[in-house]
Amino acid sequence: MPDSGESKPAAQVGRHRYILLALALGTLVMVMLSLLPIATGLKVGLVLTVALGEACLVAGVLMHLIEERKLIYGIMALTGLFFVMLLLLPILSEVDHTHHFFP
Repeated sequence: MPDSGESKPAAQVGRHRYILLALALGTLVMVMLSLLPIATGLKVGLVLTVALGEACLVAGVLMHLIEERKLIYGIMALTGLFFVMLLLLPILSEVDHTHHFFP
């Protein structure tokens, strides 16, 4: 197996430097957006969009979630299923007519 010239830890350090630079740049963009004289709703939306990008970068790369796709998709599907079930509980309790038959 030929060596690419750069060891794995050195490649990760370089990758993490770019991530740090991207996070610092994102934070700078958020601060600059907060100082712009635009509508508050638009300002909040833009800042939250940049924050979402930073959160995806941190979660995906630094927490190694990109490499564990099947597990993450399974957990997300299960979470979505439980969320839908929790949303349906009040609706189903209103539709329940058994209290008419069993007081």
